[in-house]
Amino acid sequence: MRRSFFAKKKSAFLHTKASRNYYVKEKTGVAKKVYFWLFFIAILGLFYFFFYSNYFIFKKIEIARVKNVKQKVSDEQVKNNAISSFLENKYLIFSKGNFFIFDENAEANEIKNNFNLEEVVIKKIFPDKLKITIEEKAPIANIAIKEKQIEAESAEITNELKLDAAEPQEDIKTQENATSTTTDQSIQKYSYYLIDKRGDVLENIKEVNPQLPLIYNETEISQPPYITEKNLAFILEVSKKFPQRLEDIKINSYKIGESKESKITLVMDEGWEIYFDSMIDAREQLEKIALILGSKSKDQRKILRYLDVRYQDRVIVNPENF
Repeated sequence: MRRSFFAKKKSAFLHTKASRNYYVKEKTGVAKKVYFWLFFIAILGLFYFFFYSNYFIFKKIEIARVKNVKQKVSDEQVKNNAISSFLENKYLIFSKGNFFIFDENAEANEIKNNFNLEEVVIKKIFPDKLKITIEEKAPIANIAIKEKQIEAESAEITNELKLDAAEPQEDIKTQENATSTTTDQSIQKYSYYLIDKRGDVLENIKEVNPQLPLIYNETEISQPPYITEKNLAFILEVSKKFPQRLEDIKINSYKIGESKESKITLVMDEGWEIYFDSMIDAREQLEKIALILGSKSKDQRKILRYLDVRYQDRVIVNPENF
């Protein structure tokens, strides 16, 4: 009888406990679902906030410049290029104008290529500002390219020498020969350009910049590049270091393309020349010149025609009795 009583009690207790566990589990399951959907909605809200709200869309663009050179590209052009990128989408659903989506390196390369700039650096400033630093290509030298052109005067001379029926036959033949000779004559003309440190042409100019080295290309080249980077670097080094060694001797211009590709000719204001080799160290060749010319006055240099310092074991001087 006693066992039966406790058995009933135990059964009733287990039933009550099972009922309680069911309700607890049911309540916990509902709570988990609620929490899941709240979390899901929060994630969607944050996703929308970070990628679709106006808060992270660029509203300010600052343009900075590295060097104070002649501006060919305006700030507005650069800004408009960036703004046009903002209007595009990435992966079809994200605006490129969003702080987190915007690819500053890709945009920098695009601006650099579109406007032929030396360097472009873009920095994103949280949450809606861009700073674009641009460096325009700076002219480093003038270069003159040889062009052959028939004398313009030849056409006028031909008209003036038109045969007149009243003129003697001998005079007619003489004039015909003169016209033919003049037409065959040609004169040497040059087109002048500004180039950057890579030798790329920046612009065509009518007058050379006296502050920059003047380089004559003696070949009849038809298209750029008009000078190799190595030769240009050599000329710039000589242009910088020559005045340090020989202050009273002024360089008028440089010539390339006369014979060997590596031959660089310095034409001095005094009329004589120096022959360099761009494959040999510039300082070594300048040392030779300084040893020979260091003690020579301007009057003594009047007889000089050229110095050739392209050989490691000797210097050729013309005339030899200099």
